[in-house]
Amino acid sequence: MLFGDGAGAMIIEPAKLPVTPVHFFTASACDPDNALTVIKDRIRMDGQKVYAFAVNAVETAIRHILFAAAMTLDDIEVVIPHQANIRIIQSVARALDVPLHKFFVNIRDYGNTSAASIIIALDEYRDYHPEAKGKRALLVGFGGGFTWGSAIITL
Repeated sequence: MLFGDGAGAMIIEPAKLPVTPVHFFTASACDPDNALTVIKDRIRMDGQKVYAFAVNAVETAIRHILFAAAMTLDDIEVVIPHQANIRIIQSVARALDVPLHKFFVNIRDYGNTSAASIIIALDEYRDYHPEAKGKRALLVGFGGGFTWGSAIITL
């Protein structure tokens, strides 16, 4: 399966104090060395450049959010990435020198559900791991327009 279909929503409520604030990191769009080109009436995507961009963007977003929050991956229960491609997730885990089991992965079950993939994975993780309530999750994604972002939340 390559692409799936899904949707999701999250209700965010104020927490009772004391609480660690939610941290966000976002970055604006950029074109990674002409990964997408328009020739006449066709759009061409250079898959290798898009892959390299995605690995770098996800790694960078994780490092930035951890730095901004003065945390390390040891402070995080789970990383829930955009479920676009298992190879991207594996490459990010290697680049960060963390075991793949630190990342929640469900792409094999649903395919790439695009913008819904993080919220679907978050919901599924919470169902499988009720003991994680009160622990931190790092959400990280990339997508349309070569944008990316991350957040640290309390489950």
